Amino acid sequence: RGLPTYLESACFDSKKFLYILPSIDFVKIEFKTIDSEFIDKKHYPNLIRNTMECLQAAIDAKKTTYIKIVISSKTELISFKELLEQIFKIVSKDNISGFIIQPTTGHSEPSLEQLLMFYDNIYPYYEEVRIVPQLHKIISAP
Repeated sequence: RGLPTYLESACFDSKKFLYILPSIDFVKIEFKTIDSEFIDKKHYPNLIRNTMECLQAAIDAKKTTYIKIVISSKTELISFKELLEQIFKIVSKDNISGFIIQPTTGHSEPSLEQLLMFYDNIYPYYEEVRIVPQLHKIISAP
């Protein structure tokens, strides 16, 4: 088959994701909470629908699948918990290979206490939780 391929996607368009999915070996599906200020609230239902469709497709295609949630200091625990419930209605811990919390860097950076609170809420669903910083922003990469 050649070199293994990896895609990290925010899944704004699930149809495009489905088109390339057969060519991908590893996929990381990126979620955002409704209050994270990364997307306009009126567009959030469409984003979350597309993202859930991508997650379901990756699981159904038996791809090595990772989940990432980007959080900021503005992320509220209630919206985070609601998102977790939606995600784990689709997947089980056996369907995914990792769960990543990615804190924003610089603007609206969450505190260590917030990170640990989010971590503690994922842990009952999935034990292999990682907190991975936005290294590209830390080193000022474009």
